Amino acid sequence: MFFEFFCFLEMSEVVEGYLQKKIVKLKVKPCDRPGCRGQRHMEYIHQEGVDVKEEIVSISGHYTIEKEKKLKYGDRTVLCVIGSASIDSSCCGVGGCRYALVPGYVQEWKKTENKMGLPISVVEPILDENAKKEITDLLKKEEVITQIEFW
Repeated sequence: MFFEFFCFLEMSEVVEGYLQKKIVKLKVKPCDRPGCRGQRHMEYIHQEGVDVKEEIVSISGHYTIEKEKKLKYGDRTVLCVIGSASIDSSCCGVGGCRYALVPGYVQEWKKTENKMGLPISVVEPILDENAKKEITDLLKKEEVITQIEFW
């Protein structure tokens, strides 16, 4: 039996000089490469060509991607995206946090580029709960982070 998994992401792209926001649907499929044993992989689009310090505005505030980071975990490398969010235009209060998004274990680093010339890496989502806890602990030792989200 084959199940399809999907991940929805907000992506930015510059079209005719204007920053366009769109929701991207990524299909996570079993890998058919030799040695992968059907593991699930995703493509991660690095935001190097876009001004990563730019604020992405929403109805209640904004967020900023500050940096991408590779974290060593045992004999593997974990991709982490560090940023900050601010809730400053909400009707019911204000707040903020620094966060980390963890796309997963790096399988292939910047193996290709998309149409905009942004590098694409292949990552394997982290499913093991013990690994997630240990990676969370490592990240909190290195960064001031209040929220960590695994894909």
